[in-house]
Amino acid sequence: MLAGIKAALPHAAVSYAQGCDASCTDNKYTSKYLDVANTPQYAFGYGLSYTTFALSSLRVPAVSVSPGGTLTVSADITNTGSVAGDDVVQLYTHQDGTTILQPVRRLNGFQRVTLAPGQTRTVTFTLGRGNIWPPGPVHGSLGRQEEV
Repeated sequence: MLAGIKAALPHAAVSYAQGCDASCTDNKYTSKYLDVANTPQYAFGYGLSYTTFALSSLRVPAVSVSPGGTLTVSADITNTGSVAGDDVVQLYTHQDGTTILQPVRRLNGFQRVTLAPGQTRTVTFTLGRGNIWPPGPVHGSLGRQEEV
């Protein structure tokens, strides 16, 4: 009520005509805000550094693993900038052809690395039965915080 004036507002139906059809109104994981992306605002590990880094020399020594064995993935990370800094190297995997539905990207390891200018360090991830179960083909991606 403003200055003694009373106004009745008519009821209006909500319409999602700008890119959201009836299927997205039933999905509780879809953003209902049309002007905001439905993604994280910042990547995992965002904002740790004022320098640049490069990944190189990806090594996966085995192409198949026995049921009780482990798979090791390693790579070199180099600080290519002029100041010391931190970065987060992340390993994501996905399994195809399993009887149990798997996530599209599963974070299976990450390491925060502090490097001086020009310094190189090897990061190593070991995947065991808990990381790649049930058995089946595994696809992976290794990257830095803004790449993955």
